[in-house]
Amino acid sequence: MLFCSENQREHLSTNIVPCIDNNTIIFQASAKNLGLTMDTKLNFNNHINLCLKKAYSMLKALYPHRHFLNIKTKAMLCESLILSHFNHYDHIYGPFLSVVNKKRGTKSTKFLS
Repeated sequence: MLFCSENQREHLSTNIVPCIDNNTIIFQASAKNLGLTMDTKLNFNNHINLCLKKAYSMLKALYPHRHFLNIKTKAMLCESLILSHFNHYDHIYGPFLSVVNKKRGTKSTKFLS
């Protein structure tokens, strides 16, 4: 994985073939390290989409039961099962959130009402 401009990445990937013990290392578009999926542009779209997918699946499972839960229980479930997906590394990928992803992320809090 190379963190550089697209022109530099194209130039380097065609001209340099990294090898270890005669095994060629293939350049990857993204990599996961300590639970954070990084891509070559460092915009974290893959990581954000994965977090949203996990949160929506939890929200989908909880939504039919919303009328039977009091507000305190809803808040606890929302924090532990939905928002917890966004709390890890949010200080890293938070500044890179697009407007669309910000809107998608705030929909999960409507479960509380």
